Order: sequence, then C-alpha cells, then structure tokens
Amino acid sequence: MPQAARGIAIVSGSKAWNLAGLKVALTVGGPEVTVLAELHEVVTHGANHLAVLAQTAAYSEGEGWLDQVLGELTDRRALLADLLAEELPQVRIAPSAATYLSWLDCSALGLDDPTQTFLDKGRVALAQGWRYDPLRGRQWARINHATSPEVLTEAVRRMAASL
Repeated sequence: MPQAARGIAIVSGSKAWNLAGLKVALTVGGPEVTVLAELHEVVTHGANHLAVLAQTAAYSEGEGWLDQVLGELTDRRALLADLLAEELPQVRIAPSAATYLSWLDCSALGLDDPTQTFLDKGRVALAQGWRYDPLRGRQWARINHATSPEVLTEAVRRMAASL
C-alpha cells in the first residue's frame, strides 16, 4: 500500500496487558514520515524505565498469558449470558467480543434507574449507562465481567434478588 509510507501507528500494551498506569507506547512511522522528530516533548519523554521493561516483556513474552486471559474473558462473557438467561431473562446483554465490559439492556425491567436499584437493594455497583450516553443510556448498565465465576454468579444472583 503506497499510503502506508506516510502512515503513523501508535500502539501500546496498556489495555491488553493492563499497563495503562505505566504510560508507555510505541510510535512507528512509515519511511516517508518525518514528523516524529517534531512531536512535543510530553509525547516523546513520558515513558519511564519500568514502563519500557514491562511493555517489552509483554510483547516479547506475554502472548501465552494474553491468550489465557482472552480465553477466560470469553468464558466469563458466556457465563454472564447464561446467568442472565437463568436469573434475569428480561435483561439483554449486548454482543461484544473485545472487552472485559458487558453492556446490559435493562429496559424491560421497567425501573427508573436500574443501576440504582441494583446498588440499593442488591449491593451490586454497576456503571450507569446514562453516563456514557445521556440520551439513550438510562436503561443500560455496564458490568465488568473480568472477575471470578463466583463473584459474577453472586452479582447476578443479587441483581435478580433486588427485583
């Protein structure tokens, strides 16, 4: 692709390997890119030694670990879907394949604020959908399914009991 010669890719292990707090990324320019040398200092001098070592280790030795984590996340997403189908069949889970967060459509529950109900009555704290989409998100909740099967099971059980 001729355009790739002018392209810039910025990548980081921050999400996949949970290195976000280490502030490290790679910037790679095609052979015709000359602006990398002109980037502001805040962009080019932000990585510390630990961050560089961590990202290097993640890219060079962390593939097996990442594969395992992705498999576990797939299993947890499936478990969450099964638990919801059994305990809260009115709640739809939005399809997702690339994250540890699941979006739950709670509109069929008929609650003013499902996340507040789950918190007040079930002691389960979920992210409020309206914080991400004020117009359409009032009946949505976001749950982090990157946890143990036991915690996920207990959370859904408490959500169901809160109704």
